[in-house]
Amino acid sequence: MEEEIKEALQMVEEEKKKRKREEERVKEKERKIKLLEIEVGGKRGKGEREREREREMEKERQRERERYEEEIEEKEEEIKKEKKKGREREKELLSQIEKMREREREIEREREEERELGREREMALEKRVKEREKEGGKEKGKEG
Repeated sequence: MEEEIKEALQMVEEEKKKRKREEERVKEKERKIKLLEIEVGGKRGKGEREREREREMEKERQRERERYEEEIEEKEEEIKKEKKKGREREKELLSQIEKMREREREIEREREEERELGREREMALEKRVKEREKEGGKEKGKEG
């Protein structure tokens, strides 16, 4: 379970790195475009097209950011669900362990009761043997 959580966190980190690389790539392309436009020279109306292109690129970057953020939120939700499942499973296992321990204590109590009964039987048997020996001794005394 911890392994799955680590993997999910790693995936989130990778997504963040991908997003950063993508943003850097977009910025680099924008920089190159501006350099090319400067080289070609500024014609009238070109500023308006540049601003429009800039707005479109910004919208695209924003959409991409939102997609990445949604993906990250989904991954975080998955992680939370996995953690919750893990906690529930842990509680279940602890409950099973406690039941097993209780059963073990119960078995030990039964064994102790059996040992006590065995000792009582043994003592009763010894008592009968001694009584018979005494009776046997008395009978021998009468015969003698």
